Amino acid sequence: GANPQGQEQQPNQKQVIQQQYVTFRPQSQAYNSPVLKQGILGNFEPKEPEPPGVPNGPGEGAKPFVLGPEYKDSVQASIKEFGFNMVASDMISLDRTISDIRHEECKYWHYDDRLLTSSVIIVFHNEGWSTLMRTVHSVIKRTPRRYLAEIVLIDDFSNKVHLKERLEEYIKQWNGLVKLFRNDKREGLIQARSIGAKKATIGQVLIYLDAHCEVGINWYAPLIGPISKDRYAHFLTASLE
Repeated sequence: GANPQGQEQQPNQKQVIQQQYVTFRPQSQAYNSPVLKQGILGNFEPKEPEPPGVPNGPGEGAKPFVLGPEYKDSVQASIKEFGFNMVASDMISLDRTISDIRHEECKYWHYDDRLLTSSVIIVFHNEGWSTLMRTVHSVIKRTPRRYLAEIVLIDDFSNKVHLKERLEEYIKQWNGLVKLFRNDKREGLIQARSIGAKKATIGQVLIYLDAHCEVGINWYAPLIGPISKDRYAHFLTASLE
């Protein structure tokens, strides 16, 4: 009937709960739990060693790379500006190999290949070039392509020159897989990540990574497998800088 006060009716609690259930309905696809098969390499494990970024180059295999005393001033300046030794980082290949620090048993787990796809969201503000791009390179290099829906870069109002046109041109090599969005004011990490969630429209799962990390060997299946089984699951992992 007509509402004489001209006010919109508010939905009751039951309607709200029903709407939430429709929006966040339980997983409808049965997902098999991982199976440990001792001595049989897992189905997501790389069959061949990773090709080096630069054979025997700085930082290959995650070996320590120490600069001589002649770099002392430039190293200190880079640490003051970026919080990292960017001088050393810039000398290390963006596609370097890393050491496998997992427990040996991890290599023999077999996962259901019906994994959910993901949007990887990376927020940055005045990040160094090599640390940011090494993060992106590692995700592309070590994530099965069928599950990597997109990488969403959120620039939280950076003013560094290398993060302007150079970045826009560089990511074109991935033909839209890597997307860049810029905030028109400084939002801060949490709000910028929320903006990233709105911009990520393809993946079934949202993965947030720091702008200065590298994903490990076969990182994807162990992380997404439990979420594929239970969509209510959330995971927090530590990143190695």
